[in-house]
Amino acid sequence: MSKVILLGTDLHGQPTELAAKTVAALKQLLPSYKIISIQHRKPARKQNSTWRVPDLTHESRTRRIVQGILLPGYLLIARLAGYTKLATFWTANTYYHALLFRFARLLNFTIVFTIISGRDTQFAPLV
Repeated sequence: MSKVILLGTDLHGQPTELAAKTVAALKQLLPSYKIISIQHRKPARKQNSTWRVPDLTHESRTRRIVQGILLPGYLLIARLAGYTKLATFWTANTYYHALLFRFARLLNFTIVFTIISGRDTQFAPLV
């Protein structure tokens, strides 16, 4: 079985949102996985199977820039560690997401699936 990265926002800590609940259920079925969780609202909590992309500041714009710079590094480290599949759990609707998916494909990740909010109609980042 391949090593799988489960990527999303606030997947660490107690699962309250749909994405976190889905990951909590899915990880029971995966023999080899790593969660990369982008911290947004939930406080930090130590978990061996989770890499948390920290929110170094609470100021939204700065936080997004810092996390946007750090996230590709986390993906690169995961790829070097032998992870080959990427399952994402978030709304992918921006130019940054398009770049991030291209970067993941450049690293030879197989993108398994993405959960997208029903209110968004911009699917270009997934192509």
